[in-house]
Amino acid sequence: MDDVARESGVSASTVYRYFGTKEALVLWDDRDEVVESELAARLATQPPVEAFRDAMAVAFGQRDDGALFLRRLRLVYPEPAIWGAAAHEDRVDRSELAAAFAMAQGRSQPTLQDTLAAGVCLTALDVAFEQWQRDPAAADLADVIADATNSLR
Repeated sequence: MDDVARESGVSASTVYRYFGTKEALVLWDDRDEVVESELAARLATQPPVEAFRDAMAVAFGQRDDGALFLRRLRLVYPEPAIWGAAAHEDRVDRSELAAAFAMAQGRSQPTLQDTLAAGVCLTALDVAFEQWQRDPAAADLADVIADATNSLR
C-alpha cells in the first residue's frame, strides 16, 4: 500500500481510506457503472439470465484495458486472501443482482429463485474469468462468458 501511495502521490492513509485493504485495491474496478448500466438496459427487454449473459459479455469482453484486467485476474485466483475478498464481494453482488432480477419481473422482493439465479450467474461469470485468465489467447472473453452462462440452460 505504501508503494501504491508513493506512486500515486498520496499518503498511505489516503489509499487505506479509499480502499481499506490491499485485497480491495486489487479488486476495485472503475467499470462497475458500465456493468450496472448494461445490465439495467437488458433487464428491461430480456429474461434475467440472458440479460446477465449479454451485459457481462459486453461489459467485460469489450474492455479497453484488457491487459490490466488479465493481470488483475491472475492475482486473484492463486492468492487466498484476494480470493476470499472476491468471494465476499460476490455475496454482496448476489443480493443486488437478485433484487434487480426481482424488480425486472415486477416483484418488490427477490424470491428464492431470483437469489439462486443470481448466485448461479455470478458463479458462471467467475468460472469464465478463471478459465479465460489461464489461456486468454484460446478464446475471446465475451465468448467464454457467453459459453459459461449458456451452460446454465
